[in-house]
Amino acid sequence: MFLYRFWRALLHLIYPELCMGCGIVLFDQENLICSECLYHLPYTDFHLDPNNPVMQQVKGRADVEFGTAMLFLFPKTIVQNLIYNLKYKNHPKVGNRLGEMYGKILREDGVFAGVDLLVPIPLHPSRRAKRGYNQCEYICKGLSRGMDIPVDFKLLARRIHHKSQTRLSRMERAQNVVNIFECRHVDAISDQHILIVDDVFTTGATLCAAVECVKEAFPHCRVSILTIAKA
Repeated sequence: MFLYRFWRALLHLIYPELCMGCGIVLFDQENLICSECLYHLPYTDFHLDPNNPVMQQVKGRADVEFGTAMLFLFPKTIVQNLIYNLKYKNHPKVGNRLGEMYGKILREDGVFAGVDLLVPIPLHPSRRAKRGYNQCEYICKGLSRGMDIPVDFKLLARRIHHKSQTRLSRMERAQNVVNIFECRHVDAISDQHILIVDDVFTTGATLCAAVECVKEAFPHCRVSILTIAKA
């Protein structure tokens, strides 16, 4: 135990771990996000409001049981740094950490108590190969631990490789995701409640397309949506 602590301290001294939110050196007991950033995370509390902005934006566009997002996303903030590190800087464990944090909050507040299955928004195989991982799968892994709900990583697949949504208008985003998803093992699910998970909610186009795909494949299922951040 002494040797383990010694080598860990030495490694930390040579290669200090940095906060994914602000970039400062973490203390030994901190994990990915420093205490200061954790304290200042801008929680939405959308899960406590049936008429929250996520639900308002998908109303009339998708048959969603309930939708929520964990954090507000604004430019040049802690949350933007966390999402950037999660998606583009090879730090998938950020998704794991945030997912578990949110999962515990949702479980304590009794939200999504009837959900049977977590399903991540998939990446196209070529984009996944380039990035090396799907950040939404890591978010689901964390949520699964926090909520004690299993994950199906293969139910939803992306059949079309489209361009990034980042710089597209609302209308272009909607057109960009038409028929991009397909459902697998369609005989395995009947009337379950499925929670589809994405990283960021901007216009909701991707999530609405995923919900539509799942509802077409499983007409008797209930579908909810969740993201870590709401732009």
